[in-house]
Amino acid sequence: MPHHPNAVKVALLMRRPGAGNVSYERLYRRLSGAFPIGIDASIVISRFMSRGFLRRLYITIEASFRRADVLHVTGDANFLTLLLPRSRTVLTVHDAISVSRLKGLKRRLFILLWYRLPMSRARVITVVSSATKDRLQELGLVNGCDVRVIHNPAFPEFTHSPKAFNSSCPTILVVGTSEHKNVPRLVEAMAGLPCKLRVIGKIDRATRDRLNHHNIVYSAIHGISDTELVDEYRNCDLLAFVSLEEGFGLPILEAQATGRPVVTSSCSSMPEVAGGAAALVDPTDSHSIRTGLLRVINDDAYRALLVQRGLENARRFTLEGVARQYAILYREIAGSLEAGSTD
Repeated sequence: MPHHPNAVKVALLMRRPGAGNVSYERLYRRLSGAFPIGIDASIVISRFMSRGFLRRLYITIEASFRRADVLHVTGDANFLTLLLPRSRTVLTVHDAISVSRLKGLKRRLFILLWYRLPMSRARVITVVSSATKDRLQELGLVNGCDVRVIHNPAFPEFTHSPKAFNSSCPTILVVGTSEHKNVPRLVEAMAGLPCKLRVIGKIDRATRDRLNHHNIVYSAIHGISDTELVDEYRNCDLLAFVSLEEGFGLPILEAQATGRPVVTSSCSSMPEVAGGAAALVDPTDSHSIRTGLLRVINDDAYRALLVQRGLENARRFTLEGVARQYAILYREIAGSLEAGSTD
């Protein structure tokens, strides 16, 4: 993007991702290319991965030397805000899933160091869903904070790709295999159904044993390219995204934009993202998941309605639209600084 003489200079401060863990970086690289004229964004990757006290201290100090009109900590390295000037700092919080896994002192320390202190050092906090904002509210973390919801976008390469539904043996796509993705319950729900499971992510031994126990035909792949990911959606018959909790749930939009019906959870951010265009199920109940799958597989009219509504819903989350929302925020912050705001 050519430089504009009066552009708002934005530094997108990113973690250094681990192998196969590049979702945030992929998102903000794409957004940086979609910002309107007048936003001059640069991408800054931390020198080290966010592991261990000394490395985290180093990259926090490193971030403090960055100079820009707006400093945007883009996710999964919230502590980078601690030494930044509050008046020009934006922090994006993608979820609070890790909090649910912790208890006692470890939970309290994590909330303090990963959320409460970093959030106190941000002028504006953006969250990717209203559900994430509500979760932070439940944890008592947003009192007195300026919190804005800016959803994630569906990328333009996910386009409508019609495919005849294989109702006799559909391919069910699963994206992600971490604990909150709830794959074991999905496997239980699929027991005895004539279908194939396609998994994007690494399958652990326990899940593999469960799949084999139920004689479910499956295959798995991980570390794929963006082009290969698009093909996975095009080749499947439906998406099962029955997580216990999500900050957003981008696979829902990717499947809808491709023209695939979606079965997803009735909790957290997933109904918000699905927009009334998915079969909603109770992710804690294998029978509910099975019922949702069977309805999509067996009811042609219902399935066609989900596809039609899904295509319409995905259009609400364009890359350009999300980029414009961030641009408005950046200009607001830069304008207030020019008006005399102090750090």
